Amino acid sequence: MSGVTNRLIEAARRASQGDTAAGGALVESLRQQHRAALAVLVLGETARAAIDRELEEVLAEGKRLYDGTAMLRELTPRTLDIISSLGERLCAPNVCRCAKPAWNKKPFHRGDRADRH
Repeated sequence: MSGVTNRLIEAARRASQGDTAAGGALVESLRQQHRAALAVLVLGETARAAIDRELEEVLAEGKRLYDGTAMLRELTPRTLDIISSLGERLCAPNVCRCAKPAWNKKPFHRGDRADRH
């Protein structure tokens, strides 16, 4: 998982120059990378499916951000901050599932959503 933030930032900069493919290609690469990690780290199918749904939400958001950036040819500081956070947000579900005991069924907390408790 090393270097993901740098790759996210580079794809954002390319999108700001009108490159419509860079963001989508990176999102697909991250999808494959995180699904491979998920298959190794989380053994239960139910738990894996729940985490995969969380990953897909983050990846879809990333794709929308890249598409919007490419369309506008503008990368605002706020958009760059959100894009830069995608790597950590993709890792959080796997790390939380592996770190917490099996008896603890409370959901993990994502920094972008205040509706989780």
